[in-house]
Amino acid sequence: MGARSSKITSQNNRSDGHLLEYFRSTFVRGGGANSGPSVIPFSATGGSKSTPGDGYIYHVFTASSSTLSRDAGPTAFSIDILLVAGGGGGASGTPTGGGAGGGGGAGGLIEIQNLSTDFSSSITITVGTGGSRSPDAYYVQGTPGNDSTFAPGTPQALTAKGGGAGAAYQYTGPKPGGAPGGSGGGAGGGAPYTGGAALQPSQPGNSGTYGYGNSGAFGQDSGGGGGGAGSGGSTGNNPTGGAAGDGRPISWVPSSYGTPGPTPGRWFAGGGAGGSYTGGPISGGIGGGGSGGRWSAGTAGQNGTANTGGGGGGGNNNGVNGAGNGGSGICIVRYLAT
Repeated sequence: MGARSSKITSQNNRSDGHLLEYFRSTFVRGGGANSGPSVIPFSATGGSKSTPGDGYIYHVFTASSSTLSRDAGPTAFSIDILLVAGGGGGASGTPTGGGAGGGGGAGGLIEIQNLSTDFSSSITITVGTGGSRSPDAYYVQGTPGNDSTFAPGTPQALTAKGGGAGAAYQYTGPKPGGAPGGSGGGAGGGAPYTGGAALQPSQPGNSGTYGYGNSGAFGQDSGGGGGGAGSGGSTGNNPTGGAAGDGRPISWVPSSYGTPGPTPGRWFAGGGAGGSYTGGPISGGIGGGGSGGRWSAGTAGQNGTANTGGGGGGGNNNGVNGAGNGGSGICIVRYLAT
């Protein structure tokens, strides 16, 4: 009995060795007529590329126009992507004193994990610049932020909409309120004018909602807050400008991008706060939004933080107390390093 058992074990060992060599030859080395999928690791070039050791490769794009190109591996591959548009410019107040403008809306934000992407050709990426603040004048809006796009004209095309601009102090109506955008801009003070609507859509071809944006707020005596990717702006009152909407935290983004926040993750797309008369000043939305200026203290609205899509803060009056510009957007792509 013992000899027979030993013989069977020897035969099995030889058979196992032949099977192992077959699988190595067929599937690992790519040999054989019926070879499996390529095991060449996926790799790409473009943007600022880094491998921080967490099992992923990252590509960060901050230039206005760039490309992401396959280096090696399959042409169809899954990626995680964050795409943020430029934030809207805040609005200044009156040219002579007292009035306050609305904060700029944040750029629209898109986050998708495991997006199936076709790398049969290079992918074009455009990162939107931030909008400019308005001049010190009645009834004038700032300029909107610019869109960020990924792979335009393809099935996986994504567009993050530029943030809406804030509106200046408005003594009589009807005059334009906050402008629509990815997140809407805040209305100027002077009367209860409407904040801008959020235009960031869900993306076609994907189930679920991947686009994020919220509306800007009313302005009354002070400017309304601009909307952020996570929440809407708040109404400006007497004497304090409206709080801005906060952005959203992204859990997988490296700590060198975005801003910190109250919960884990790096935050993007915070709105700009409204300008104040004697109250405030009000901090910008978490995720790069600019704080609002204050007339009584002679402080200006602050710029949205670069590469966050933050909206510019609203100002009040006189050239030195103007509003802030919107922050530029960003695109971050990551994929498995194996």
